Formats: sequence, C-alpha cells, structure tokens
Amino acid sequence: MAYRDYKSCWSAIYLLISVFVFSALGSLAHAQAAQFVTFTAGDSGSSSTSITYLNGVQSGDLIVLFSHWDNHAITATASDSAGNIYVPISGPVSVGTAGRFQAWYAKNVQGGNLEFKITYSGQTTTISLLDAAEYAGL
Repeated sequence: MAYRDYKSCWSAIYLLISVFVFSALGSLAHAQAAQFVTFTAGDSGSSSTSITYLNGVQSGDLIVLFSHWDNHAITATASDSAGNIYVPISGPVSVGTAGRFQAWYAKNVQGGNLEFKITYSGQTTTISLLDAAEYAGL
C-alpha cells in the first residue's frame, strides 16, 4: 500500500482514536453529543512538524493529535502554541519496517489560532505527518 493510500483511512482512524479517548476519559456516554469539528494535516521529513489552524480552536474543546513518521528509532512529543498539555493515548506503535504512529489528546483546551507541533527525538527519513482533530460538546 502506498503511503498516500493511508490518508483515505483517516476517518476510520479518528473514529477509533476518539472512541479510545472518550473511553479513557470516562465520557463515552457523552461522545454521541460531541461534534467532530475539523482536521488538518502537514507532511515532511524532519525533526519536527507543525500545522496552524487559523479558523480558531474553541476554548474548552478536546484536541486529538495524530502523528505518523518513518523511523522506528525515534520517539515524539506533542505541543501547541497555547501551552495545552497533551497526554499520549499510548506509546508509539511500530508498523512495518519503518512506520510509527502515535496519538495524544488535550482536554478543555485554551483556544485560539493554534499551532500544533510534533517534535521528534531524531530525524525522520521522508514522512512526518501530523493531523489535528477538534471535538466540541464533551
């Protein structure tokens, strides 16, 4: 499967991540009232990747960050320009010979035009993807 083919799976991935996050937060009963607000993505090979959401994140919402990179030897951390605290949903998951995935969440965020950033502990080879999803109503 080509790398670009993975992007057609993001909706299913977000759904699975969301169910896991809502379960971990004890809010699965409220998840049906939540609205998926937006997602955005960036792509490059580097030691960090970032994206800015200019439509404005609403204060109090839940943000889920998802990263895919191509170096099993490195780890990643998540942050944003408002200083919200991102909690890893799990450790990095290795897939295939080089792929690695990880997701983080921040609840009750301070909003605004946020820049989301993933910082890697080393250099990715060609892939450093970041997706951000905002959920309202939790």
